[in-house]
Amino acid sequence: MALLLSLILAICTGPGLIESSYRARLVGGPHRCEGRVDVEQNGQWSTVCGYNWDLKNVVVVCRELGCGAAKGTQSSFPYKPQAEENQDFFIEEFHCKGLEDTLAQCEKEDTDYGSCSHQDYAGASCEIPETVRLADGPGRCIGRVEVKHQDQWGTVCKAGWNLQAAKVVCRQLGCGKATLTRGNCKRATQGQGPIWLNQVSCSGKELTIQDCPSRPWGKNNCTHDEDTWVHCEDPFELKLEGGESHCSGRLMVLHKEP
Repeated sequence: MALLLSLILAICTGPGLIESSYRARLVGGPHRCEGRVDVEQNGQWSTVCGYNWDLKNVVVVCRELGCGAAKGTQSSFPYKPQAEENQDFFIEEFHCKGLEDTLAQCEKEDTDYGSCSHQDYAGASCEIPETVRLADGPGRCIGRVEVKHQDQWGTVCKAGWNLQAAKVVCRQLGCGKATLTRGNCKRATQGQGPIWLNQVSCSGKELTIQDCPSRPWGKNNCTHDEDTWVHCEDPFELKLEGGESHCSGRLMVLHKEP
């Protein structure tokens, strides 16, 4: 009877119960879709050793995190901050086929990582999914905030917008820190289509602007005159000079020396 109950429990719970104890994250990269691979098991984060880590594993990590296509795998790559010296290595080696939805579904093999150092951790680089963009600006890190919802691009109303929300957008795009955020910018071309977000309230720690609390999608009384504009730091500093406002004039470029 006990054996029968165990079999029934195993069938009913399936692999999901086991998988729920694993989840992955990428740490120390320029955005949420690139960095050192960490795995959480039973509330404890462990670093994944880079030995035998390959692109098929990266494909699964990118899929699990909701990122875009896998761009590459990095081992012994100094993502900062590095793992804590007392942070354990995950004791199993992943052997993914590239079709799994999560690392938890991949085959795993117990391995002795006694010789693996914190310079040998696994890394992953994925494309950033295009769900937010800065449009009609003088560079990729400056422009009108637009978000993608139901496969359609729309704008964000300035009501409730602040610097914390701008920080989230800049980080999501892989740009630098938010240096300026303005409620609207009268330009020759205004935003088109729906105004998706309004009263966005971010703490600044969210991974994406879609994670921030806001009014329901598309529910607002805003017009495109109230579209939000964000300026993130970029390796090339851009400015407009000699115009009638901060949104017009001659484009000036300053290349920052590394």
